Amino acid sequence: MGYFIIVPRSERPIKVVIRGQSCIPLDLNVDVLKKALVEEYEFVIDKVVELTRFKTKEPFELFQVTLPNLGVNKGIWKITSLLYLKIKVVKFERKTGSIQCFNCNYWHHSTATCGFKPRCIKCGGQHAKDECTNPPETVTCINCKQGHVASYRGCPMFPKSNKNPAINERKQITSRISDPSIPYASHFNKKRLQVNIPRKAKLTWMG
Repeated sequence: MGYFIIVPRSERPIKVVIRGQSCIPLDLNVDVLKKALVEEYEFVIDKVVELTRFKTKEPFELFQVTLPNLGVNKGIWKITSLLYLKIKVVKFERKTGSIQCFNCNYWHHSTATCGFKPRCIKCGGQHAKDECTNPPETVTCINCKQGHVASYRGCPMFPKSNKNPAINERKQITSRISDPSIPYASHFNKKRLQVNIPRKAKLTWMG
């Protein structure tokens, strides 16, 4: 039976992105960067990955660093130099929407916490995508059985956002009320406040 683990927020790893204040040398190796973080600052590092464009695999000159959630690693946010380069450390922001595991390709958990058997994102077979020998034209979604990879966001089985429009509207009203330049009455739904008056209305005075 397959399973996945939900990790408490307090135990989740620290994920940051390191970028240069001007530019990072294109030949900077991830192993060199990892070694420098350990030797210069004594951080405990899980992995360092160079971020690339999805389609072209062209490097962004950005490095994602994953660290265990330990006290010694909290200082990662404060460093401003590494390997004689001026750098900036920012929080890693993943894409909005549901998380998809790239081991089993189910949603709502990550590969690191997955206990399911591998499922190929290309053909749906019981193997990792790197082991797939099927030709590209035989791509089949695991979840809807149509001709696309399982990570395709246009898939009819892809989890939809469950955001409440009413809540979003209240948030927008609250943010507008904080602006004194906007009349109070205009903060609310104009359709509810609109009164239709005929252009040629006949007025009768009662005397």
